[in-house]
Amino acid sequence: MLDVADMLRKQSCQYSHKGNLSHSSAAASIILSYTAIESYVNEEIQKQFEKMAPEERENFECKEFKGEEKILRLSLREKIVDVTSKLTGKKFPTSTNEAGWNYFVEMDEIRHKLTEMLH
Repeated sequence: MLDVADMLRKQSCQYSHKGNLSHSSAAASIILSYTAIESYVNEEIQKQFEKMAPEERENFECKEFKGEEKILRLSLREKIVDVTSKLTGKKFPTSTNEAGWNYFVEMDEIRHKLTEMLH
């Protein structure tokens, strides 16, 4: 089980060279960073869909979902790993050996816990 307070302490120290970034600032940074990444990915998916013929767009399937509107409702992780890879033909580094991916997964988990606490 993730300890959100512990993760925020680690993130606070990681994001602040002095180690004195407040927990609320760290939480806001995580949520805003996640939102920025998700907005970028959604925009890129929409750009790829715009390049497709209308019937190709409607018939595009990924993870048992069909059509642009339903695909945009997938989780950000699914959009990166499955949708964007299928649309662009590029495989994203999702191995646990990839530092960038590990940071994203950790941010995703922290963000999920934060939004659960807010609701």
